[in-house]
Amino acid sequence: MKVVITGRPGIGKTTVFSKVVGMLRSKGITVGGFICPEIRREGIRVGFDIIDILSGERSPLARTFRHSSLDVCVARVGKYCVLEGAVNVGCNAIDVALRTADVVGIDEVGPMELKLAKLRECMERVLKDPQVTALIVLHRRLAGSVGSLVRGERRLFWVTESNRVKLPSLITDIIVNSVKKKK
Repeated sequence: MKVVITGRPGIGKTTVFSKVVGMLRSKGITVGGFICPEIRREGIRVGFDIIDILSGERSPLARTFRHSSLDVCVARVGKYCVLEGAVNVGCNAIDVALRTADVVGIDEVGPMELKLAKLRECMERVLKDPQVTALIVLHRRLAGSVGSLVRGERRLFWVTESNRVKLPSLITDIIVNSVKKKK
């Protein structure tokens, strides 16, 4: 089972993702993978980091051109420079999660993450394997192609102002039931 979360920027996708991870942990379910929170300085978003959910290892994923060294810029996405160092943290987090966790979490499958070829390959291992239980944040522009991106049983949820408070419980219940079926 893959539970896919999408929605417009700033709507709370990562917040829903984080709440589900916490609720699953409180139920004894191991979640691995990575989360990509935004980084702010003086109230302004300057980029994103990638953090291994299990180990806490962290690396910059992207920074605005003003806050990055262009010699480490692998690709550009809007005003952001995507940084190669994120590959090691992201792929390692997925590798460990596939071996040891009940659920693999990916926040997010989006333009920045997809610019890193090796990270894209690691994410595809999760997305294409119908046996993997996963919680995935998917960039809204990719939501229309979820059927070709994600193999196996899946549920797609659009986060809105009216449902973002209720979604974590609903998604947690779906994943708990899926994990129980596998055991």
